Amino acid sequence: MSRILVPLILLLIIGGLGAGGYFYTQMLEAKLEAQEQKTQRALEVAEEQKVTMERMQADIQKMAEIQQELNTKIIAAEQNVVNLNNKFDTDSSGKARDIGRKAIEDPVKWSIKINRATKDALRCNELASGAEALPDEKNSQCPELVPGGGYETQPKEEKKQ
Repeated sequence: MSRILVPLILLLIIGGLGAGGYFYTQMLEAKLEAQEQKTQRALEVAEEQKVTMERMQADIQKMAEIQQELNTKIIAAEQNVVNLNNKFDTDSSGKARDIGRKAIEDPVKWSIKINRATKDALRCNELASGAEALPDEKNSQCPELVPGGGYETQPKEEKKQ
């Protein structure tokens, strides 16, 4: 009986070790597959982050370009404000003027000038809103909007009464 028992025990031990080894390798393969899936997902996340960062950098570049354009437009608008202020503070030759003082000296002349400039300014609003410019139209307030430009000479003033 011991002759049969010893090989049988050895066979059981070897079979147990083989089965244990098989199950152990199966467990290791399952862990390895799980780790591969985690690694693959981490690579996918890293790629998504890379694409997102590239998109964000492109957006930042576009925002910087738009900001630069806006800054240029703001500077131009500020220059237009300065030019508009200078229209009131200086005459066509660039000399400083005080409209209030001159209006007291010659009210009729300045009434005509101010009324003409007001009419021209209102016409500028019409032109800027899409009205058609007349072929021979002149405008001292917005010569860039009319084909005839600004006045070349001062219009004749009405005689004082």
